[in-house]
Amino acid sequence: MQESPEKRSRQRFDEQFKKEAVEMMTQSKKTLRQASRELGVNENNLRNWAEKYSPKASSENGQSTQELQAENRRLRKELAERSEEVAILKKATAFFAIHGKG
Repeated sequence: MQESPEKRSRQRFDEQFKKEAVEMMTQSKKTLRQASRELGVNENNLRNWAEKYSPKASSENGQSTQELQAENRRLRKELAERSEEVAILKKATAFFAIHGKG
């Protein structure tokens, strides 16, 4: 049996609603479950929004946790590339020290 399109459609919430939902939850000191029931949203959605939009999810310079994690991944990749370059240069230096320039 197939479900009707109405049952499968997903609710879409704009960014402003998500931010206000997180703010309401944190200011009212309600549990995640209580807040999600009052707002009529899935608990997992509200949890994800809280991770993204809560004041605690921002660093001192205003970056969100997700932005910081993305930057961290980028920097780790760049560090690995630089470490590989240094290792190659060390090998080349050792080779030329042993074999000379010509």
